[in-house]
Amino acid sequence: MSFENKLLQMKGMLKKQPAKKRPPEAIQRPQHADAWRAIGLELKENRFGFVFEKKITYPLDTRHGKVRLSELDRVLGAWEQTPFEHPFKLKKEDPILFFDTETTGLSGTGAYIFLVGLLVRKEDSFEMTQYIMPDPSHEAAFLYETGLWKEEQPIIFSYNGKSFDWPQLTSRWTMHRNVLPKLPEPRQVDLF
Repeated sequence: MSFENKLLQMKGMLKKQPAKKRPPEAIQRPQHADAWRAIGLELKENRFGFVFEKKITYPLDTRHGKVRLSELDRVLGAWEQTPFEHPFKLKKEDPILFFDTETTGLSGTGAYIFLVGLLVRKEDSFEMTQYIMPDPSHEAAFLYETGLWKEEQPIIFSYNGKSFDWPQLTSRWTMHRNVLPKLPEPRQVDLF
């Protein structure tokens, strides 16, 4: 039998009606939410699903080792006064974001980010927010809730974030590019 005759035979097997679309599945509330709440995490819901969040505010007089957090303004002021240009030269009013992730692996589409930690300098404090993904079905909700898409040109401080954390984040973001807002390209200061 010729190839053309085989195609004609198979034509009769085709369904004439378009496939019916399945209704979207209801977003499932994560299991063990009460156990997570008991350790200080709040369950947040957005249009993509659920995410756990923990916020801690640190006053500027908080010490980290031998350094007070308020010393950052003094350092930025001195850095702003330097007579030369440098890629890491910042101003006091620049929005600074410290960024870190925890992942299930080092690379590949099966490596998920399950925790994002953000530390933002506010006017009179630092605010640390940790986002935890309940399970992979809530990944879009988890990524969206971080708000990293809101900043126009964020200045992100990280440790090995320029070569690992941010590329991993953009890789996971790409998986949801049809539903998530575009992720901006940040200015990065990698302390590694």
